[in-house]
Amino acid sequence: MPDKREAQRTEANYFLQFSVAGRGRYGVGHALDHSESGMSFRTDQPLVQGSYLTIRVPVQSGRTGMLTCLASVIRCLTLPDGSGYKVGCAYD
Repeated sequence: MPDKREAQRTEANYFLQFSVAGRGRYGVGHALDHSESGMSFRTDQPLVQGSYLTIRVPVQSGRTGMLTCLASVIRCLTLPDGSGYKVGCAYD
């Protein structure tokens, strides 16, 4: 099945933190790729499609800080080896 996303995806390799809106649930993940419209990351927690996330990424340019964005979960798939989940999300 061809990929219908229009935004070009770029490989990513960085850690992130996320929180699920309205759930008080926090987690960590590892970014796999990103584009101007969304990203995918690996995590050990299943996330429900349609959930809203606040994603925080450490920024190391000049001074230490966090880049924060809002996103909605588009898909959450179990990894083939069963070691976690691959989450696809779209930026809001």
